[in-house]
Amino acid sequence: MSLHLMDRSRAAPASGFFLYGACALIAQLLCLQELLIVFAGHELFLGFSLAAWMGWVGIGSWLARHQSAGKLGALIGWSIPLLITNLIAIRLSKCLFEFGMLVGLLPMLILTTVLLAPIGLTTGAIFTVGCAWAEGRYGFRIGNAYLWETLGAAFGGILYSSLIAGRISPEWSVVGLAVPITLVIWFLFTPPRGPGLARGPLERGGVPPPVTCTACPGLSP
Repeated sequence: MSLHLMDRSRAAPASGFFLYGACALIAQLLCLQELLIVFAGHELFLGFSLAAWMGWVGIGSWLARHQSAGKLGALIGWSIPLLITNLIAIRLSKCLFEFGMLVGLLPMLILTTVLLAPIGLTTGAIFTVGCAWAEGRYGFRIGNAYLWETLGAAFGGILYSSLIAGRISPEWSVVGLAVPITLVIWFLFTPPRGPGLARGPLERGGVPPPVTCTACPGLSP
C-alpha cells in the first residue's frame, strides 16, 4: 500500500519506521567504515562486525521489551550524540596500536564488540519501544513496522552507496542524519487527527529530548 493511499494514522508510523531503517543502516555503515580503517581491511573483520552489530541490536531490543513507550523520544534524541561518541571512540582506538601495526585477531574481536555496543543497543531499543508506541497510539501492527523498516534500510543502503560513500565525510554524514531524526521527533509529538485516535503516552506528559544537540547529533539502524 503506497503512502498516498494511507490516512495519517498509517502514514506517520510508516514514515517513522522507514526513516528509522534508513538512518540505522547509514549509522551502521559509518561505524563499520571507521572500524575498517582501524583494522586495515582484516579479512575476518567484515563478517564478525556484522555479527557483533546484529547481536547488540538484538540485545537492545530484548532489554527494551518492558520499557514504556513514553521513552521513545528520549531514545531517539540520544541516538545522535551516541553516534558521535561512538565514532570518536573508534578513531581514538587507533592510539592503542603503533603506527603501521597490524591488529591481531583477538584485539580486533574485542574492540569491534565493545565499540559497536552503544549505538547497537540504542538502535535495537528504539525499534522495540517504537513498535509499542506505534501499536498503542495508531494500532500499527509489528508486521507493518518490519516492512517499512526493511524498505527504509534498502533505501539507506542505496543512498549510502550512491551519494555518501567516498563523497561525504562521516562528520557531515552525521549532521545529515539530524534531518530525518528531527522529522521522526516531529511525527512523535504531532497530535493525531481524526476520530478514534487516542492520545499516545508521549502526549500525556512526555518531554521532547534535547535534540538541539543534533544541530551540532553524531553516530548512529
